[in-house]
Amino acid sequence: MLDLRRTLALLLPLSLMAIGVMLVDRATAVRSWQDYGNYHAYGLRQAQFALLALLAFFLAWRTTVPFWQNWAWSMWAIAVVLNGFLLVPGWSIAAGGAVRWLKLGDLVIAPAGLMLLTTCLVLPLLPRRRWMLALLMGESLLLAAQPDFSQIPVLWAAGLTVLVLKGNFGLREGLAGALGLLLFSGLAWLHPYVQGRIYNVLWPIPGQGGEDYLGLRRMWAEAGWWGQGFTWRQESYYISSPEDDYLFAFLAHKLGWVAAVLLVIAYLAWVWAVWPRRWEKYWQGDYPLMVRGALLAWLGSAAALHFLTNSGWFPITTINLPWMSWGGTGLITTAWAAGLAAGMVGKEEGEYAGAG
Repeated sequence: MLDLRRTLALLLPLSLMAIGVMLVDRATAVRSWQDYGNYHAYGLRQAQFALLALLAFFLAWRTTVPFWQNWAWSMWAIAVVLNGFLLVPGWSIAAGGAVRWLKLGDLVIAPAGLMLLTTCLVLPLLPRRRWMLALLMGESLLLAAQPDFSQIPVLWAAGLTVLVLKGNFGLREGLAGALGLLLFSGLAWLHPYVQGRIYNVLWPIPGQGGEDYLGLRRMWAEAGWWGQGFTWRQESYYISSPEDDYLFAFLAHKLGWVAAVLLVIAYLAWVWAVWPRRWEKYWQGDYPLMVRGALLAWLGSAAALHFLTNSGWFPITTINLPWMSWGGTGLITTAWAAGLAAGMVGKEEGEYAGAG
């Protein structure tokens, strides 16, 4: 059983990365032709990012947890500074009402994923739960200022998991966490951009921002059990772009509901493979356990939100599907997180991620 868990923890993220490259290549074929005169331009770029993500995965898998523990705060500080630069006029790239990409010369990165990854590494190092809540609230304000509301519930899923694993999680801490999550969720619902998305979910009107939701619902309705196959109809390809990541709906439309269900099962299988079998033994104060729980909460909730968003009935800003979605920074950081989690599987006697 342990060998099966180790195998799944390693092979599932890598397999999903390879499938994601193929899906992105097909989903952006028409746009690639329009922009570059080559049907595979964006797909080839995604393949290059996947190679970097593969390297990040194996480095994290073979690196000891004490290494990340020693460098966690330095990496977190860099990630926070990069996210702060998004608010500097002229340094960022805006799309869909939010500034999520930082332009550094010819390099374009999305620093939110890096902040999520490093948060999973630094939260367990904080000795007091109130400091942990303060850090989560500060990061939430930074994300809300961009605004990048899709990352806020993912951040709190990881943070509250660490709070629970710290032990002695009482009513006061639970209320503080719930109020923090409600506060920043409330900020999201008050933002005009999110209000527009809610309106478009309830009453999608062509020409007034509802095209994406109408397109998503049409794709699901047309999908059927086995899908429509890969065609060159342009209207079925526009839905997946650098700004709007609807890869799950695209998969369902092309390969059917069966493929969509199998993909969800693959993510659940990864969670099962990485989930520690002896939580109670490491319940209080165990750094690798808390990092592992935070990574599972982050990647699991991000996948769940992507699936819900792609249904066309959930009014949240677009969130990437771990290991598969368009983009370089998100692909690399989620592969890095998967490698770190996979390195801990089976090492539950004090030996983690290549240590020993």
